Amino acid sequence: MKDIATLAIPAHTLCRLLQYANAHQTEPCAGELAAIAIEEWLARAEGVSATRIRRHGYQWKTVFLPEGTQLRAWNRIGFAYAEVIGDHIVHLGVAVSPHEFMPLQRDFP
Repeated sequence: MKDIATLAIPAHTLCRLLQYANAHQTEPCAGELAAIAIEEWLARAEGVSATRIRRHGYQWKTVFLPEGTQLRAWNRIGFAYAEVIGDHIVHLGVAVSPHEFMPLQRDFP
């Protein structure tokens, strides 16, 4: 028999887990799903060397956007897309600020 302990997690996360477990009742119970997720996270974390930690990204006010983050902006005309590459937000091949990324309507394709 496994020992059971409690752990405080954010209420929103717990609600999502319980909703998922309720919708997929053929899978393990919520507690088992949480244990599986934690074990998988620990296995990944222990297998990652310090050199593989993402060190690049774009710091925007209090938000850090890691390298590879994809951004999408919308206005009445349509969507515009950008991606964080290195330490820059790149839109149509040009490094832009978040303000510059919010294109004017005439700039949309």
